[in-house]
Amino acid sequence: MTKQLEAWQGKFGDEYTERNQDIDIQQRMNMWQTILLHIAHDLPTKILEIGAGSGANLAALANLYNSIGRKVELFAIEPNNKARKLLKNIQYTKLLDGSAARIGTTDQAVDLSIT
Repeated sequence: MTKQLEAWQGKFGDEYTERNQDIDIQQRMNMWQTILLHIAHDLPTKILEIGAGSGANLAALANLYNSIGRKVELFAIEPNNKARKLLKNIQYTKLLDGSAARIGTTDQAVDLSIT
């Protein structure tokens, strides 16, 4: 285990999660809409966020896909227990065991990975 992973699993990660729980999901939706507009002809249907935190990006993506009537599978890897508990409340999200160094999926299991 690296020092960085230990930090994210401990007090540092807990404090980060607490500071970042109130992110504006609508702003994130606007950001992702702008980004995904460039690949609108071939939207990813399986998205993995590595280090998902409390899930603002995944919540925004879930809401965005829902608003356009498209299906999406969302996956998250998050080393912090406090953040993982919040991720369980986000629609379409599947939590994976692992870390950035060891992602628990097969090759090509997702269409888009974000950090």
